[in-house]
Amino acid sequence: MGWKRWPLVLVVLFCAPLVLFAAGPVKLTWWVGSWQTQENKYERQAYDFEVYFEKEHPSIDLVVVPVDWEGMHDKLLLATMKNNNPHIMDSEDCLGWTAEFASTGNIMDLTDYMKNKIGLDKWGIPTALDNATYNGKLYSFPYRNSTRAFVWNKDLFKQAGLNPAAPPKTWAKVLEYGKKITRGENFGFSYPLKRFCTVAPEYVRSVMDAYGADITSRDLTKGTINTPQAKEAIKWWTDLVTKDKIVPMDIINNDDNNDFIMFGSGITGMCMVGPWVIETYKIQSPNLNYGVATIPGKDEGKIGRYGLTSMGHVIRKDVNAAEREAIYAFLETQIRPEVNVWYTDDLPAAANFPRVGKNPITGKVINFLDDPYYAPFYAQLKGGGTLPSALLHPAGPKIAQEVNVALQRIILGQDLNVVLDEANVIIDDLLKSR
Repeated sequence: MGWKRWPLVLVVLFCAPLVLFAAGPVKLTWWVGSWQTQENKYERQAYDFEVYFEKEHPSIDLVVVPVDWEGMHDKLLLATMKNNNPHIMDSEDCLGWTAEFASTGNIMDLTDYMKNKIGLDKWGIPTALDNATYNGKLYSFPYRNSTRAFVWNKDLFKQAGLNPAAPPKTWAKVLEYGKKITRGENFGFSYPLKRFCTVAPEYVRSVMDAYGADITSRDLTKGTINTPQAKEAIKWWTDLVTKDKIVPMDIINNDDNNDFIMFGSGITGMCMVGPWVIETYKIQSPNLNYGVATIPGKDEGKIGRYGLTSMGHVIRKDVNAAEREAIYAFLETQIRPEVNVWYTDDLPAAANFPRVGKNPITGKVINFLDDPYYAPFYAQLKGGGTLPSALLHPAGPKIAQEVNVALQRIILGQDLNVVLDEANVIIDDLLKSR
């Protein structure tokens, strides 16, 4: 090499590190449910993932931004409508959030990426992909599965003269046992019914399913909340408050968080909860003596069904090439079975996750399949105990509110037939707004 070329080579060698330094890491902003960013070290999965991910990808700066559940939907929707959403947001796929966000045109279509780069066999429950779909395309990357299971307070059962080791297997038994438990400040059963609790309709759908009814038709073209079967089921459900009085009137102000707190405080004897409460009960209610079982059905010997409440990540559409590759690295890490098993605060979305998982940050060991508190949730999930969502529509959250308002009106004394007929007209109009 001639000596005249050396100055140019030295300039290049000297400047290259400066260029790399100036560029810096790729920054990704992630809005995540605050329940994964708690002070307790076992409920900080988002922060644990941040540490784990950045260690594997030092050129990516993952910024975790906690978002409280109360108002989360509205915050995410407003940001998406204004095209001011972050790189990654958590989304309740099953409740119509993803369809609603995707309808704005500001969410990335992940169909080709998930089909061709990831492979759709990476998810253990295919229904999770149905929940992530809008107009035939995948707009969400499911990272957790969830459903509800039935819990009962063994001490309250014993006090009521019931066998503490035998939970009710049918809805008729729930009513029978609930009447025996209800006394003084204790109620036999509870469920959430706050207007803006978008998951609340899934609770009543369990009973509607037992009566052969649902909120909407399967193809989401018309409301079915006023069919004879639906009216019969909803009468049974609301009678628990107004006639049988085994459910407190306060439920009209309660979301699912209030519901599981009431049970954890020993106020209610039975309710339905998600897997995420198991760890919370260990921390907040260490003396709670309770059991977990599958959802009651209409008939003995057949478990009831509850919606698959899967959650996923939705991605901002307007990103540059470097951000896109960093996002892909984030998603591919999330769905790795050995990571997904410890990251999720519910049940893993990944197929073939290890029987025993271990959080590499906290060292916590997890076994969803054998733990007596978690195993019923997985049995519910895998044993045919999940319902297809009735809210996979951009108007899904609004439909949920209408269902809640209708049930509240009935509980507050309005005519059931009139209320449900009026609600069905509104639901029909919302379904036409696609």
